[in-house]
Amino acid sequence: MKIAHVYSILLFVFFFVTVLACEEEIKETKDDPVISDTSAWLLVWFDEFNGAGINDEKWNKLLWRPGWVNNESQAYTDRDTNLFILDGKLFIRGLIDPGYTGTDYTGTDYNADFTSGRVNTDGLATWTYGRFDIRAKLPKGNGSWPAIWMLGSNISTAGWPHCGEIDIMEHVGYDDGNIHASIHTTDYNHMIGTQKSSQVTIPTATDSFHVYSLEWDTTFIRYLVDDEPYFFIY
Repeated sequence: MKIAHVYSILLFVFFFVTVLACEEEIKETKDDPVISDTSAWLLVWFDEFNGAGINDEKWNKLLWRPGWVNNESQAYTDRDTNLFILDGKLFIRGLIDPGYTGTDYTGTDYNADFTSGRVNTDGLATWTYGRFDIRAKLPKGNGSWPAIWMLGSNISTAGWPHCGEIDIMEHVGYDDGNIHASIHTTDYNHMIGTQKSSQVTIPTATDSFHVYSLEWDTTFIRYLVDDEPYFFIY
């Protein structure tokens, strides 16, 4: 993933890659879509990933054992093999990792055959309303599930879905090239089949960088890819 911008947008952000059975060689890419003119916005947060490592003043590295969320098979670690900065890009790397042993954030030891990375801004930065821009190239292969989404900062007290969730981008590996966008609330969520969602086909999503954007104010939410709108919620 190449860049994260927030333009005056109380939600916190998750970036993560779920992996069940795929590895991908790191390859150089020169695709570099430009974020549109945002001169009308006030830039309040950004990360260009130009440092030697992940900035712990902006990102939490999550430590979750297998099955902790969505019954996923992989563990989320803070290892440099799963999460690292290279050439101005954040790499979130899912690996086949037979026999891996680790400890989650509760101090519980576990065994895992798959590992990946997951970062968020919980407790470090939250926003209500504005625009998000994230430039990313997605992993390829069955079993992968990269996602960029937001949760209400009150999730620990309100619980899900009452805290709200805005999914900026999800891509399921077996459905290559289809980008999904959704919101979940008390009244609209997938547990009762009422979630508000849409999708757009981006054939080169796993081959090239694209800019995934969200605009949000008191009356609407708008989703864009490479500055082209494709989904509106009023």
